[in-house]
Amino acid sequence: AYEPGGRVLLQFTNQITANLYALQWINNDILAFGNGDFSVRFLDWKNSVVVRQCSAVHNATIRHMDLMPASTSYTDLLITSSDDALIKVWNMNTCTVNVTLSGHTAGVYYFKVLTADTRLFASASADTTVRIWNWLSGTLLANLVGHTGLVTSLEVLSSGQLLASGSYDTSIKIWSLTTYTCIRNISGHTSNVLSLVAASSNDSYLLSGGQDFTLRKWYVPTGIQVLSSITGSPSTVLTSLDGSVATSQLDGYIYMWDVNTLTHSR
Repeated sequence: AYEPGGRVLLQFTNQITANLYALQWINNDILAFGNGDFSVRFLDWKNSVVVRQCSAVHNATIRHMDLMPASTSYTDLLITSSDDALIKVWNMNTCTVNVTLSGHTAGVYYFKVLTADTRLFASASADTTVRIWNWLSGTLLANLVGHTGLVTSLEVLSSGQLLASGSYDTSIKIWSLTTYTCIRNISGHTSNVLSLVAASSNDSYLLSGGQDFTLRKWYVPTGIQVLSSITGSPSTVLTSLDGSVATSQLDGYIYMWDVNTLTHSR
């Protein structure tokens, strides 16, 4: 864990048995992480103590996790996805699974809540598809087909009207969440697209990080690239913060980038 100035606040290695792919802040005191034994553990980071463990949540590596938005009544629920091709919605306090969503045929690498009431979310999979779900009813609403490689990332745009997806096929696709069709195909990366994040308050611009060592900025209405920067290593965009974005790099550093110029500090 880092403070805004870049100083390390916490480095915790106890009880981590394999690579970590999923981390989620539960509140200011508790950090959840998916462990190598397919469990989810809840860490009191200030005291470096695991306060709860939910065992065997999945049968394979947990790739992503997220909370329901704080504005809803589902704040005790956590969503997780895994290489077992399943998405699970479960209660963090009791470790009981409320809903299991099945349909993907390979690992689910990412998902994104789509609506303010959280009933709908999208999932991205190694089976090359994006799927739209209503988790409350447990139903699959749409299967978005078009990518030819693992789908790594998703971002909601235009106040929930559009969905962007990035893939190992090097493309970014823009989907209508009204018709569930692809309305734009964006190309420019020369290797795997690893991550996406909206780069403006009105969602007109999108940032993508790729395994081609670039960070790119796109104008969504036309799909035209407006900026590109060489990052020096494969780039995963972590989050957008007040006109800046954070990326993680293989050199072990987290970089902060100005979204208007794509210049960075470390």
